[in-house]
Amino acid sequence: MTPNNINPEEGYCCNVVFAGSSVIKTTKESFSYKDAQARLDLLEDYAAALAAEPLPVAPLTSATLTETEGKFALRFTMGLIPGPSVESLRGDERREAAGVIIGNLCAMSQIKRYREPGILRVPIDALLRNWHIDPTTKIPTLIDIYPPWSRDALGRIKYFREAEPRRWAEKVKGRLGNIVPYLVADIADKEFMSDQDAIEWGVSVLPPDDPKFNTFLLKRIKDYITRTHFFV
Repeated sequence: MTPNNINPEEGYCCNVVFAGSSVIKTTKESFSYKDAQARLDLLEDYAAALAAEPLPVAPLTSATLTETEGKFALRFTMGLIPGPSVESLRGDERREAAGVIIGNLCAMSQIKRYREPGILRVPIDALLRNWHIDPTTKIPTLIDIYPPWSRDALGRIKYFREAEPRRWAEKVKGRLGNIVPYLVADIADKEFMSDQDAIEWGVSVLPPDDPKFNTFLLKRIKDYITRTHFFV
């Protein structure tokens, strides 16, 4: 793939075209005008919410609707992050990048609606394939913001048909108690770490300024890894 040339690529929810320093994404699914406009508004709100969080995100530069036979798809343009995906890295590079991601995720805003700590105000799909290394800053940068994960007035993740059911999305997109252990386990699997080495590495990348929260995350990491990677 040559990012500086127009070069189509198929994503999970969107078809992707690279054009110069931009990435143009068009949703695979089309909607009524009302539903498409609601998704467009949510996408713009989600991009703004992510931009206010302490993590690098590829900028959303434009978003519009495109019509085909009376149905409307979303077409939006983001800044290109041409460095490699974190998922493609190995060894120290992969561990270092994943550690930076975990640290940034732990610094994100949280809500107090649930008794469990670590509920993200802005849910996020934190899979390593969704982060690329910015060649200028050398920092992992989020490149995928669709579907937009937002919360309603009651603090519940908004549900759209092309996304996971709300309860599952809350587990894997909204709760650091699941996101962080998953990322630790993913590193462990790719690097052939033992359970104990994986747990120790996970502890080493947690921010040191919240011991109580770290104790909670450590328990979740241990539970997730020793239960053969099962969300609870």
